[in-house]
Formats: sequence, structure tokens, C-alpha cells
Amino acid sequence: SSGINAEWPLRPGEKLKLEIETRQSENSMLQSRISTVEENCSFLEGQVQALERDNHEKAQIIMAAEQHAKDMDRELAAQRKENANLQSEQHKMEPLKNELEELRSNVAALKKEKSTDCDSALIPLL
Repeated sequence: SSGINAEWPLRPGEKLKLEIETRQSENSMLQSRISTVEENCSFLEGQVQALERDNHEKAQIIMAAEQHAKDMDRELAAQRKENANLQSEQHKMEPLKNELEELRSNVAALKKEKSTDCDSALIPLL
């Protein structure tokens, strides 16, 4: 069919045969394009599924991290409360420490006084 010169008239059967061959060739090219598009679609569907799995895993990691952060916030709040209680207890103990210091000072003074009394009682005997 490629050797046919356009100037020569085609017989009706040849014209129909040439048109059928042209359409078949066009159909074959279109079929090839469709196959390529289907392959691309299949590949992209695989990519989408992989991304969805990846996103799901990342979402689980994020949820676990958020839960961990909540747990840490609760623990921090508990530690702050405990620190506040300890500071309160420490503050309550301040007067007791002062009182203890005063008692120690009194005991030391009494000891000194007693030893001075003993010394003064002994001096006349010497």
C-alpha cells in the first residue's frame, strides 16, 4: 500500500482495505498507549498504597509521641506538687530549727556556767 501513487485512482475495494489497515494501525497505537497508561496507573496505585502505609506508620508514631508527652506532663505536674509540698514542709521546719539552735546555745551556756562554778568551787580548795 505504501507504493501506491496518489494520482492513480484506487478501486473501491482497495480504498476500503487501505482505510481498514489505517484504522487498525491507529487502533494498535491507541491500544499501546492505553497499555502504557494502565501500567502507569498501576505503578502510581502502588506508590499511593506505599505512601498510605508510610503515613499510617507516621501517624502511629505521632500518636505515641503525643501520649508520651501527656505522660511526661502528668509526671512533671506531680513532681512540681511534691516540690511545693517539700518547700512547705521546709518552711514549717524553719522555726523548729531556730528553736533547736537556741536550745543548743542554752545547753552550751549552762555547761560553761557549770564548769565555771566547779572551777570556782575548786579554787579555794587548792
